[in-house]
Amino acid sequence: VAGLMIEPRLETGDFLLALFRENPVLGGGLGNYAVHWAAAAYVAHAAVPGSAFGIYWQALVETGILGLAALGLVLLRFYQVLLSVLRRTQRTPWHPYALGFLASFTAMIVQHATFGDRLGIYVWFMMGVAMAMSKQIKA
Repeated sequence: VAGLMIEPRLETGDFLLALFRENPVLGGGLGNYAVHWAAAAYVAHAAVPGSAFGIYWQALVETGILGLAALGLVLLRFYQVLLSVLRRTQRTPWHPYALGFLASFTAMIVQHATFGDRLGIYVWFMMGVAMAMSKQIKA
């Protein structure tokens, strides 16, 4: 069908960069991506995406460099905790669980590079369980 945009991600690239350039430090406002998208004059298809097709793009355009940096620091800190747990659990029954948390968290973070605009409840739940496991292993 002529003129039908099947993959809106291709169209969003230029829009995301333009939106980022408007407010590079603080972004366009948390939750405002869909508002900016709807206001864009060049939108070729009827569907208005509510997300930038990736949590990192979403964080960059909505919260700017500062928000993306904050998200990055949270993710890096969690990786530090997971790697610490992985080292401390070697040759213990907890090691497969720690390795599983590391692998599944990495898979979810990679998935969110192209899918979703917020970390889902399952990601936060898994982070909480892994942090609790870290506290248990320290004791």
